[in-house]
Amino acid sequence: MPFPFRPAEVVGALLGARPMDIAGYAFFTDEAGRVTKFVKDENGESVVKATMSDYRTVSGTDVPFSITMKDRRKDLGVKYSSVEVNPVFAAGFFDTDRLP
Repeated sequence: MPFPFRPAEVVGALLGARPMDIAGYAFFTDEAGRVTKFVKDENGESVVKATMSDYRTVSGTDVPFSITMKDRRKDLGVKYSSVEVNPVFAAGFFDTDRLP
């Protein structure tokens, strides 16, 4: 499900490295400074909206356990029941050769 932004843009926003100086982005935060919504515009039109909620502290960092992304054609919602920071994966865990 492609959205018109790079994963690094989302991760950066969630970690507080918001590209405020880049035209086309609008960020909204709560009283604790956590990103609750960001919108990417192109040519004055909203291309995608992402909302983050249900923040919980994991390894000393606030992590949104609910993320919703919407564009003009589709919605994507992700809800986490748990988050593990820096898990260790077995060698070859991400090898696509093993997929059916």
